[in-house]
Amino acid sequence: SKLVMSHRLVEYLNFPLPQVIFLDISVDMIRLGPKEVEHVARLFPSLEHLRIGVNDLSYIPSLGHHFPHLLCLELS
Repeated sequence: SKLVMSHRLVEYLNFPLPQVIFLDISVDMIRLGPKEVEHVARLFPSLEHLRIGVNDLSYIPSLGHHFPHLLCLELS
């Protein structure tokens, strides 16, 4: 299933949603650091498509480790 939401809402989720394979959190710019990536990976373990708005690309190379099913990454 597909989910479009603000990353601020993602911060408040406490339970995994393994059925979500497409996540769009590009609504607002975020600082994508280790803590944020680990949190999103725990919530969406089956993620295949990720769309994010980032202003710091330093953590992008390690996304493959956290999202083993990731097929598509879109940056905005």
